[in-house]
Amino acid sequence: MFLKISREDTYVPRWRGNDKLKEDEQIKIAFHYMTADQEERYTKFKPIYRGTAIDKLQEVEMSIETHANDIWDGCVTKVTGLFDDETKKEITNPVEVRKIPGIYGLITEVVAFIKRGIEEIDEKN
Repeated sequence: MFLKISREDTYVPRWRGNDKLKEDEQIKIAFHYMTADQEERYTKFKPIYRGTAIDKLQEVEMSIETHANDIWDGCVTKVTGLFDDETKKEITNPVEVRKIPGIYGLITEVVAFIKRGIEEIDEKN
């Protein structure tokens, strides 16, 4: 079995048709995969109880709370290809990217990729 242990990678988001642009116009996200410690810190399992009687059997569900902003800050190292429309300056700092209104869709897409990326099977192996 081959295990992908690359420490860093680059992701091209599909967000707002970014993946359909010419390569030199695309937003690209440089990141590292989460360690086991980060997985535990950034993902919380929360039980949800249904029913009120303590002495009777209760239905229990598990809710998973993912802290997307924490994962973004902890794993994304650089953003390229994202420019401020007014100043025409490139925004490369991941923390500054989070301050852009309407950007959460990009963040959640990248975080979802980071979370599943390490577990995907490498088709070459």
